[in-house]
Amino acid sequence: MPNGVKRRGERPLDGLVPENVAAGHGKLYAAGGIPKDQAEEFLGGEAIVRELADRGLAHVVPHTPAAPASFQAVPPDLALMGLLAELQAKAADDHERIMTCVRRLHETLAGPAGGSENGPQDLARILTDKDEIIGLSMDLIFSARQDWMTLENTDTDMPITEDFTVRIPPALRGKIRCRAIYDQAAVQHPVAAANIERAVAEGEDARVVPMVPMKMKPADESVALLPLSPTGSGGALLIRGSGVPILGALRDYFELKWATATRIGTGGPPPGCPLTPEQYQVLRLMAQGLTDEGIARRLKISASTMHRHSDAILRQLNVPNKSRFVAGVNAMQRG
Repeated sequence: MPNGVKRRGERPLDGLVPENVAAGHGKLYAAGGIPKDQAEEFLGGEAIVRELADRGLAHVVPHTPAAPASFQAVPPDLALMGLLAELQAKAADDHERIMTCVRRLHETLAGPAGGSENGPQDLARILTDKDEIIGLSMDLIFSARQDWMTLENTDTDMPITEDFTVRIPPALRGKIRCRAIYDQAAVQHPVAAANIERAVAEGEDARVVPMVPMKMKPADESVALLPLSPTGSGGALLIRGSGVPILGALRDYFELKWATATRIGTGGPPPGCPLTPEQYQVLRLMAQGLTDEGIARRLKISASTMHRHSDAILRQLNVPNKSRFVAGVNAMQRG
């Protein structure tokens, strides 16, 4: 039986989600996760696997050099936190179910989203298990009530896969503000860039800076996960609590980086823009700091095509000396 759940003849999600979803989550959590390619057989079909993932109750943990990709249940306390936010936003008159969710949340062991009955020594916890760190970094989004923030770079000791970014669970989309700051290396990496564009399409507000010196995942001012090594997989520090000064300082640091970062977008040119959609995409990537070679790789175009787009952009923006800086100023003035 997994730690963190007070069993009283019922599963934590009973009565809050359909019976098959509660049963699937309980079975998956009790198993501690299973290989991704065995999930459908283990849970009884593709539909239950998809529903658990869509509701944000389970997710795929990417493979590591020592283990294959696995399908794992979100811990009960974080699952209940996500359901609580969904219920509060969806049905103000569903008071009884919300109270049930709150009661069961407090019955779980103290976790990143729950309270602690112990002293100040429990405000910080060092994590050393790589799988726990990876899983927790994906689960912590359920701790957010208003703001989920990420500072991310490409320092990693594992291949960058389709799980590079944390996906916004469908239940939380539009209900919490999700912001991410990436380094230039991320927007130049083809796999990482595709993941960032997918996250933006799902509602993430993303920006880029030349360098992100340290990974960081804060939720509101109540919890944060910080790396103890450059890649973060060798150790991490989990900080939680209400009114903890360092959490406020981390939030201030994120806001300072956010204010100076360049926005990442996936839309087309705004009304009145003199550029073609292709030229606009090139200009957008130029603004993110990508080189001509990096843009050509990203858009899968030749160097000569990239050169033609660049010349056309500079002509349209009336930049006679071909200065990217002047082009950026002109583009900003035009909105």
